[in-house]
Amino acid sequence: MRIIRRLTAALVIMAMCIASSARAQVLELVPSNSMVVIKIKNIQDVNDKVADLSKQWGLDKIRPEMGDLLGTLLTATNLGPGLNKTGDAAMAIMKPAQGQNEPDMVMLISVTDYKAFSGALPNAKAEGDLTSFSMGGNPKPGYAADWGKYAAISPSKELLAKKGAGIQVSAVSAKELAAKDLVAYANMKEIRKEALPEFQKMKPQMLAMIEQGMMNAPGANPKMVPLMKAYISQLLNVVEGFLTDADGASFGVNLSKEGISTTLMADFNPDSYAGKAFKSMKNSDVSFTAGLPDGKYFLFGGMVIDKAGIQMINDFIAPIEKEVAAMGTVDGKAIAAYIASAKTMMDSTKQVNFGMIAPPAAAFGKEGFLQGVNIMTGDAAKIATAQKDMIASEAEFLKAAGGMQLKVTATPGAKTVDAVSLDSFNIAMNGQPQTPQEQQMMMLIGMIYGPNGLNGYTGAIGADKMITAMGVNDEILGAAIKSAKSNEDPLAKGVAAKVNAALPQNRLSAFYLQIDTIATTVLDIMAAKGVPGGVKLPANLPPLAGAIDVEGSAIRADGYIPAQTVGALISAGLQVWMQNMPGGGQPGGL
Repeated sequence: MRIIRRLTAALVIMAMCIASSARAQVLELVPSNSMVVIKIKNIQDVNDKVADLSKQWGLDKIRPEMGDLLGTLLTATNLGPGLNKTGDAAMAIMKPAQGQNEPDMVMLISVTDYKAFSGALPNAKAEGDLTSFSMGGNPKPGYAADWGKYAAISPSKELLAKKGAGIQVSAVSAKELAAKDLVAYANMKEIRKEALPEFQKMKPQMLAMIEQGMMNAPGANPKMVPLMKAYISQLLNVVEGFLTDADGASFGVNLSKEGISTTLMADFNPDSYAGKAFKSMKNSDVSFTAGLPDGKYFLFGGMVIDKAGIQMINDFIAPIEKEVAAMGTVDGKAIAAYIASAKTMMDSTKQVNFGMIAPPAAAFGKEGFLQGVNIMTGDAAKIATAQKDMIASEAEFLKAAGGMQLKVTATPGAKTVDAVSLDSFNIAMNGQPQTPQEQQMMMLIGMIYGPNGLNGYTGAIGADKMITAMGVNDEILGAAIKSAKSNEDPLAKGVAAKVNAALPQNRLSAFYLQIDTIATTVLDIMAAKGVPGGVKLPANLPPLAGAIDVEGSAIRADGYIPAQTVGALISAGLQVWMQNMPGGGQPGGL
């Protein structure tokens, strides 16, 4: 029995290695100078997954071909014979040949019988080792070549003269390319050869144009121009750093009946500035919803404050701080004070969990649209001091930065809730608006923050936790303090539980977007204003979810789109469309 178990294990490992090798082979055949590679893993499997989702969402009733895209394509093009439907396919895109505007391309399609496959191509004709064909009335022929288990197809004979040497990717990128149903990979080593010199040549011109535009802007403050130039220069430096240090970037998609998983990833040279920073960051398995009260949110989530991330921010703002110090004015001192307080707050914070609460539709116009709760863990005393300093300097900072005339009022110990002493703060327009721009700003602030400006409370809950609540009523404030004190986590057991399993369990941050709450709030506000939509979404739909995490010297943004939520939105959209058709439709729920 022991021999049989060992033999079985060996066969399983061998099968996994063979499957992995077969999947990797398509990348080993693309031209080595490929700038972008688009890969499909197991054509039939992806086709079946698309069909399942299309039927689940009812799209196949609108477009029947969605029920079998592969079958529709093969019937239209007569490409069925010799095709390996369970194999991979890839498209490699290179820079245009000299004197050409269109990029060079090679497509690789897995085949079981190249002769049968090439013979079925429209107007197929043998030309030495190649097969020429024409499709769809295109006067320019295409060409196919036998590259072993793959048929290579290109509009260029020269590209098919010999098999591609493949592209070299890191272990992290190789894993991503093997795991995803569909993935687009940007080979930054090749892209940088073309893009980086052009960007570096254009960068001084862009900065000069931006500086000139700021100098000539109506009401521009000349003293702020060097500061803004430093800021824009740093943004351009980030782009240049990406072009210089990134080895690859990819966007991948996995499909299932439950939903769509996505990953946007940038993979950096391990010895580069960004690569070293990301390698030193530590993912965490902490909850990013703990301490938030139960309720309806537009957006909620959290993040850990990693020291390497703080250093990257400090490096980014260092040239800006230098320009602020050189201002030598009251405005410069206000900006410097605000930045210093913000840096102290970052240094003193380990984690932030946040939630943007959805206000009742009936309160729109009476209360602010921006209502939220922040739970910060770290050194509460230092956070509180930094927060007070930021509030105290905020009016002067905003005036210096953008010319906004705001009045900031802070009241220490304004309220005690559940034995927690809270300071209050209010930010509102200072005086009556005089110009059309100030009137527009007043209207916008009233809509976002409420007619009396932004009201908030902040206070320490123990030595390692701070709570800040903005724009909320007393009931929500009390619930938030109760939840923060006990570290309750109702959201993790509620709507977030429906999508958490689809996200990496170790990450730097996670966030959840409740599309149903946003849509329902908008529809309720429309109804309150006499514009009934006639559409209702199901309650408690799974939210869209995302996470930021690091893997080696790569940074990833993982996302998840629940199929149930997409189906409900498609159904609601169809109802709205039908109601707006001539004759209208029948309103109702889903």
